[in-house]
Amino acid sequence: MLKKISYYWIVLKFLQKRTVRFLKNLLFRQNDFEKEIEKENFILKNAAKRLGIQVKDWDGGMLELQHQGKTTYIKGNTTEIESAISHKIAGDKYLVSKILKKNNLPVPRCECFTLASIDQAIHYFIQIKQPVVVKPRRGTSGGTGVAAGISNLKDFRRSFYEASLFDKYVLVEEFVPGENIRLLILEDQLLSAVKRIPAYIEGDGRSSIKKLIKETNRQREQATSFPKLWPILINNDLHLTLKRQQLSLRTVLPKGKIVFVKTLCNGHQGGIVEEVTGKTHPDYIRMSVQALQACKVKFGGVDFIVPDISKPFKGSGGVINEINTTPSFYGHYQARNREEIQDSAGKFLQYIFQHNR
Repeated sequence: MLKKISYYWIVLKFLQKRTVRFLKNLLFRQNDFEKEIEKENFILKNAAKRLGIQVKDWDGGMLELQHQGKTTYIKGNTTEIESAISHKIAGDKYLVSKILKKNNLPVPRCECFTLASIDQAIHYFIQIKQPVVVKPRRGTSGGTGVAAGISNLKDFRRSFYEASLFDKYVLVEEFVPGENIRLLILEDQLLSAVKRIPAYIEGDGRSSIKKLIKETNRQREQATSFPKLWPILINNDLHLTLKRQQLSLRTVLPKGKIVFVKTLCNGHQGGIVEEVTGKTHPDYIRMSVQALQACKVKFGGVDFIVPDISKPFKGSGGVINEINTTPSFYGHYQARNREEIQDSAGKFLQYIFQHNR
């Protein structure tokens, strides 16, 4: 009975959030998906201008680009160079894991379950090395429905329930410690590599963690300089991250104390990035290309978890965590070491027109 109450409570909170988002979009004529596309298009438009490429912005985020008698279309970084099947493969995290493993590429140990097989999932959780990551099999863009670092049954069950709201299938995956690195790869070329750092806050000796997050998000929203950082989302991952540190949203931090409030390092969860292209060891470029080719992807983001991206991969204990089609440019241009940012969008557009017939 308590299990059912817990599940229904999570469903209720989920529906509440969806209702708020629906009303916001309806009343204020905002669309979260289109707002994200606008950010990507801003990057592409600037790159196109530098290259002398003409751009027409159609409704709904579709860009028409023309250069030297050639025309192409881009929407949400989806282009004609990618096949429909490549998107289907990369969108299925469990399938990707199996394909990479078949090609002798290192991935975290994982299994797939449904809500109906949660008892088997619990048994697997007890048997597997902990902590673990729980996430939907599909639709994890921006860290949706993902919770990491789970090491007790109560948190596991809650995270499993939440992940099941976003997809019928739920992955239970080994948690691998290390730095999270995103390599942006186009065919066999590295466009940019960034280290992704989870969201953190600094105490002032007076304010609660909740108030500090609210103030941080306010500053990010009101920022006029490019690029804006995404807000720190208060969700299951945040609550679990604080709980593991014996903290809560009500905790008042001492002045100057820095606390990571997220385990997920995704920029859409409020994280920050640091450009590391110049430090990236060739092993990671080679493995990224191999991973994308195995999944029939030409342009993708390959996520590694490793101790040090500048060192050889062999013996590191690292893994390829995910691959992603239509990866974000915006996230790479957010790097805090701005002098090292790579013009990945410019290189991307040059490639598109060189290979567009």
